[in-house]
Amino acid sequence: MDAWLLCSVLGFFSYSISGAIDKHMMNSHFDIARTNAAKMLFDGLIMLMIGLLFFELVFDMRLLFWAVIIACSYAACGLLYFKSLKHNDAGSAIPYIQAFGMLFIFILAIGLLGERPSLINSIGAILLVIGSLLVILKEDSRFTFGKGVLLLCLAAAFEAIYYLLVKRTLVGVHPINLLVPTYFFTALILASVIFFTRAKRLKGAFRFSGRAGYVLLAAVFGSVGTLLIYYALSLGDASRVYPLAGVQSLMIFFMGGLFLKEKFKIKRLLGAFVIFAGVILISI
Repeated sequence: MDAWLLCSVLGFFSYSISGAIDKHMMNSHFDIARTNAAKMLFDGLIMLMIGLLFFELVFDMRLLFWAVIIACSYAACGLLYFKSLKHNDAGSAIPYIQAFGMLFIFILAIGLLGERPSLINSIGAILLVIGSLLVILKEDSRFTFGKGVLLLCLAAAFEAIYYLLVKRTLVGVHPINLLVPTYFFTALILASVIFFTRAKRLKGAFRFSGRAGYVLLAAVFGSVGTLLIYYALSLGDASRVYPLAGVQSLMIFFMGGLFLKEKFKIKRLLGAFVIFAGVILISI
């Protein structure tokens, strides 16, 4: 198995665990902005420790400049995504936006980065999109365009910008050197948002009342996943790496059946096989 493929699969697998913890925190009514800011700070600290222990951290003004730009797109994507979840129409549209977001990045990588995937790779990307829809789309889901969907579309656009900027910046740069400042700048941006939007009730804004353990655990899996994805992007084409986000949908299928006791559905099993086929084709 190629290194970029292994890093991609393991990275998105780690993302799925972090995402499951995120979902638990949101269901437990954790504050979105505070949780996101704290998670980014923990991510940065974890990557800083890994960098100091196992790598040589080297930063220059060019790298820090692009880290700020990437952090802005990362923070905007997160805030727009979570804000969209407050709208009822967004819930049913999320599977569509996630799937077409994968296709969106695939197309942009070809158009803007000049990547040239083969016909087989392209078919694999399309299968990953279709498989993701089959796995995560509910039976009663209906696509209706509203404010929540508009916010999700904007989030998908910022996510595409984020991954393409990362791919561009990683040329000649070790992933850990980009990841550390990006996390800290993202945390700083989110903290600034909290400060300027909640100045009157800033007291206790960063207090978690014993919930920091959940945030830290999510940060561990999230930061490891991001590091692996950065490595994958430094080794392979973005048009082949990002569509493998379909692996997250595959993990949702298995986790739902094993731990959440969700009902078995033929549609979801078919989606799992389609995703597996997509992974095979995109790796050729």
